[in-house]
Amino acid sequence: MIKLNDDLAAVSAPSAAGEERPKRIVPSLLAAVVFFICGLGLLFYLDSANQQRNLDDESLQVRFKLSILKNSLESALDQRLFLGQGLEALVRSQRDITPQEFENIARILLAGRTGIRNLTLARDNVVSHVFPAEGNQAALGLNLMSRGDQAGAVREAISKRSMILAGPFALVQGGTALAARTPVFLPGASGTLEYWGLVSVLIESDVIFDEAGFRTATDREEIRVAVKGRDGKGAAGAMVWGEQSLFDERPVALDMTVPGGTWRLAAVPSRGWSEDYPGRGTFWAIGLPLTTFLAALGGLIVLAAFRFRFQFEGRAEVERELTESEERFRRLAEAAWEGLIIHDWEHIYDFNMRLVEMTGYGPEEIKRMSIFDLVAEEHHERLRRSGANLGPGQREIALRCKDGRTILAEARGADLFFRGRLLHVSSVRDITATKEAEKALVAARDAAQMANRVKSEFLANMSHELRTPLNAVIGFAEIMEQEILGPLGTARYKAYVHDIQISAHHLLDIIN
Repeated sequence: MIKLNDDLAAVSAPSAAGEERPKRIVPSLLAAVVFFICGLGLLFYLDSANQQRNLDDESLQVRFKLSILKNSLESALDQRLFLGQGLEALVRSQRDITPQEFENIARILLAGRTGIRNLTLARDNVVSHVFPAEGNQAALGLNLMSRGDQAGAVREAISKRSMILAGPFALVQGGTALAARTPVFLPGASGTLEYWGLVSVLIESDVIFDEAGFRTATDREEIRVAVKGRDGKGAAGAMVWGEQSLFDERPVALDMTVPGGTWRLAAVPSRGWSEDYPGRGTFWAIGLPLTTFLAALGGLIVLAAFRFRFQFEGRAEVERELTESEERFRRLAEAAWEGLIIHDWEHIYDFNMRLVEMTGYGPEEIKRMSIFDLVAEEHHERLRRSGANLGPGQREIALRCKDGRTILAEARGADLFFRGRLLHVSSVRDITATKEAEKALVAARDAAQMANRVKSEFLANMSHELRTPLNAVIGFAEIMEQEILGPLGTARYKAYVHDIQISAHHLLDIIN
């Protein structure tokens, strides 16, 4: 600590009167306890903030992985939903299609495809055609309106005149499946559209979830996933895949659009949310000793302030105690991470070497400066309003360095009265690097969140807007190439249809 001038030395000298010592020690101990409690509260606050930041980062990673699974599930589902559109077009062109004709066309549509339990036509809501017949005979003649678990979805499809994805539900022929039901309306005798029946595609739910990677993500112990929203009811619906209990574990959730509604996808880390953040032990290992040190320093400062109130008794004893007190204060100040300053309006009376290191000014230069020379000009007005005190409490100020730089510092200040004069004891800590790191972290987090949101929106739009019509083109092209509805008449037309198929498959591969 740079040696105090004579006036400040007189301010710092303790009383030698033995009977006054308890009056000085008790307040300083109380102050140290208060400082320690405040510091401990700050540590708990910072610990909680770090834990929350770690949870936010972990949540962002889970959301990214869940977005990938969501896009894969949409792709796997769309590849099978287009079959319903193809069958609807078939019924429009052949309203009295025979079971054999239906079997021939369905066999072609399902060639090489997995995850399809069956394709059915239900004229007047009674199953009249089914493929494959093997294992599905029990479905023939079934009145869909008689099934309580399916009647609601059937009514909704007819009411909306659009495809509805229902289920999963148990099948009369055994097993569970999702049902993509498309109502068919054909021109009647009066020219108005009349309800013909339903086209249904029964999809094996386990197959599409496995294909989308849901089970793989769980087996790799990356994330645990569950899906709810049976019959497209979103968060209010029953479970579609996974365990209901996962929705009670504060999951990351995404909504996925399906025909007739939405599904709610939820995910949590495989081992649950982290209770600790990296470096927590180091934080407390450094924070507790530092808090103890600052509390002791605050207690000593209070002790010194009380000593100023008492008269000196015995010059030799006063000088000896003054020397000891200054030595203790000097060692504490030089060991501190903060720059310490004792000043008033016009002069800086004392400071430690940490202030020299922070600002680059030499000790003699600082002695000739005032606090206004050290603080950046934009903070002068606030400094004047506070009477040149950097406190009370904690605030941020800008300090001017010798090389022309400006550094951001965290300042604390307290008032000190001596013989009618007001002095200030201030501590400043360089937080420039910390603030820059915080800004960089916030910018990185915002950029990552924006990139993830843009990607998810783009993939969702591409999947929904391009894949569905493209799959319909492929389906119709396959029907035309196989000449299912009759010969094309000219070999060149068949070549054109083949070119359409090749181009459509090429575009589908690009989207995939």
